[in-house]
Formats: sequence, C-alpha cells, structure tokens
Amino acid sequence: MKTQLRLIQTSSLVVLSSILVFIALGKASPVLAQDAAPKPTTPIPWSELGARAGADYQGEGLSVKPSATGAQLNCVFQQLTGEATSEGLWLVSMATDESHERFRVVASSMWREMTRPATPLPRTGTVEVADKVVRFIRPGVIEEYSVSMDGVRQDFVVTERPVLSSQPSTSNPRENMLRVELAVSGAKIEQTADGAQLVLPNSERKIAYSRLKVTDAAGQELPGKLEVVSSTEPGTVFLAVLVDDAVAVYPVRIDPTFSDANWVSMGGINGADNPVYAAAVDSSGNLYIGGSFTIVGNKKANCVARWNGTSWSALGTGVNTTVNALAVSGNDLYAGGAFTNAGG
Repeated sequence: MKTQLRLIQTSSLVVLSSILVFIALGKASPVLAQDAAPKPTTPIPWSELGARAGADYQGEGLSVKPSATGAQLNCVFQQLTGEATSEGLWLVSMATDESHERFRVVASSMWREMTRPATPLPRTGTVEVADKVVRFIRPGVIEEYSVSMDGVRQDFVVTERPVLSSQPSTSNPRENMLRVELAVSGAKIEQTADGAQLVLPNSERKIAYSRLKVTDAAGQELPGKLEVVSSTEPGTVFLAVLVDDAVAVYPVRIDPTFSDANWVSMGGINGADNPVYAAAVDSSGNLYIGGSFTIVGNKKANCVARWNGTSWSALGTGVNTTVNALAVSGNDLYAGGAFTNAGG
C-alpha cells in the first residue's frame, strides 16, 4: 500500500513533538529515529544514518536466529537474508522475486606478504549464536555475522599474530603486513574506491563490500585495505585484506559490511547533497529521511525521501524547505518543518 505523506508546519512542531513522545512511550506502532525540534538539530552524518534510524527498531526485518544447521539472518533494509552453517555464511539477495541469488565471502587463508606459501584455513568450523551475533569458529580466525540497517556485517577476528618466518623487511614494509585472503562464490568482484563490490550474475545487482575498519584488542585503529587480486588460475579473482599490525595487540578485528551499492556509493554523491535531520522506518522495511536536501544519490527528492532496500525515491514532489522531524503511523508518514508547500 502506498505511503501517504502527512505534513505539520513549524507552528505545529510542539504538537508533533508530543506525537513523537507518545510513540516513544509505546502507545503507537511507529518506530522513530529522532525527536522533533523547533529548529534543525545537528545533522545526522551519513555514516551514522543506519545506526540512528534503526536504534529503536524491534521488528523482524533485522533478526538473527538459531536454526537446525546453524543460524538464519535477515536484513530487510538491504534486501538480504543469510544462512550460517559449518561452512560459513551464505547470503541471498531478495531484491527481486524471480532471482534469489546466493553468494558468499569466506576467509580461505592467512599469512604474511613475505611468507609463502599461504596457510590455508579449514573449510569447516563450528557455529555459535549469542547476543544477536553468529560466530563461525575455526583455528586462528573467528568470523562473526550480525545485521543492522546498514547491512550484514562480517567480522574476521584473527586470534593470534601470525609468525614471521624470517626477519621483518626494512626495504618493503608491505611484506610484513598481515594478509587474510577471502574466497568469493556466486558473484563477480570489482574494485571500488571504498573497497570492493560483488556483482550478482543474473540480476546484476551490485553489493558493496566496504566500510572496512580494523581494530586491535587495545582499541587502536590499524591501517588496512581491501584489494581485488587476480589468481594464477585464468579468470579467477579473490579478495585480500592487508593490515599493518606492527604495533597491534592481538586479537585483531577486521569488519567489512555487505550493503546494496546504492546505499554506499550513492551514484557519486556521498549520501544527500545537503544535511539530513530526521529518519524513521516502517514495518515493511522502508527507511524515510528528511532534511534540506534536493538530491539523494542520483535521485531528485525535495527534503524527504524513501529507501526500499535497493534504491532511493522521492515522495511525490516533497516539500519546499527543511524537514526537521519524521514519524510513521500505519501507512502515513508525518513530517514536521518550516515548509509552506508540499505534495505527497
């Protein structure tokens, strides 16, 4: 059913604020990401949008559940589901009804640039589920899977420092770096400025594999990067994470995230062209944002827009100036701000 845009102007923001409090107290069904204010509050950084919008979300659209074979994961906000078994995590794209394509990325070997050959990791391990996190445990590395509005996060926890077989190189520091190789199945791989993206063969949907962050047990952020590497076998490519762990306190955590490429790359624009001040989600897995923007990604949207798991869209003609607050009730989206004209 089509969502209708309901508007409340600045003079009514106190009323809207009361509505938001009413919702927050559990007296209505909407999930709200931000309270209203008479003036625009601090903009929401694009990198924090998913966390802010999903902070109070309690629906089944984001879930991690034990299963007979391991665990099931669901991320409706990026149209991804997953199954973790003794062989690791397989993800399924739910973007189209016709093509539910399976793909995966799994750690296959771990070594240092100067140490050859690579040390292969066991193909199978054990699966544990606790506190909304799935753990795929093998000697030397633990893969952890979790879901958020930003997508499916895959952490590689390297439990011990790999030993150098000789003295560290002083002429080429890259040779001393930790290298974790990742095997990819069910998708082609492309290098991007922020990491890599997986291209599914039938739907050609692009899944960003990015937001790479590497930290150690002391909380230090370590230099790391994700590379697309050509194999010695013709036509075969894989991924490799390189980490400068010279000062690291082990264990070391490497945590890229699977998201729709439209969520991350935004068609060349880093999110919206102007600030986002409010966000809300509905029970169907749609995310709404409000602010002073006119473009989100490569879509024109006047101050209010919707994300459906794979793309952004405008809500009618939007409004003529800043949206400060949003709330969802049933099929209605309520917006508060200083606008005088709107079309939903």
